[in-house]
Amino acid sequence: MLGVALAAAGQLLLRHSPSADTARGMFCLMGVCQECAVMVDGAMTAACMLPVQAGMSVETDVLRTAIREVGPR
Repeated sequence: MLGVALAAAGQLLLRHSPSADTARGMFCLMGVCQECAVMVDGAMTAACMLPVQAGMSVETDVLRTAIREVGPR
């Protein structure tokens, strides 16, 4: 699964909590908690549920980047 491949490559931080801005990564490893949400080929998905395929475009911490671009309210 993508989440395991990312962890094996040393990428443990996958996103930040939008409310507390705390680091998030793999937690339940069964697609329930959404802590491992990443952008894959333009769609948000749970990294723990997605089999790795050649040529995947994977972006981590997409929501944090989007919040910075929009700015504080």
